[in-house]
Amino acid sequence: MKKQTVAIVLMIGFPCSVVLFFILMACLWDYRLWVGISLLTLIFLVAGVFIRGAINEQNLRIYRFDQKTETPLDLTGEPRFWRPDMKENPHRYNGHGHGYYQGYQQEVKQ
Repeated sequence: MKKQTVAIVLMIGFPCSVVLFFILMACLWDYRLWVGISLLTLIFLVAGVFIRGAINEQNLRIYRFDQKTETPLDLTGEPRFWRPDMKENPHRYNGHGHGYYQGYQQEVKQ
């Protein structure tokens, strides 16, 4: 939802829920403990269902994914597979680099 819609819903919903709570407590004052427990249970259930719907494995995977360290690269430093939001390198020729990349020369110690 848009931020404006959420703000409108909160501005209308919160005062209405406060009024409803006071009416319930006034009418059912003898059962105030049970009304309070049931309202808290209802609030926790709604919050739990909302959180369960908002958090799923795909959202967690996108949040945790670090492209720079977790993308498997080939020998030339290019990704082995492309995610939908990634673009292929236009400077690459037939799956291989142009030879601009040279690895570090390492001395062999004997």
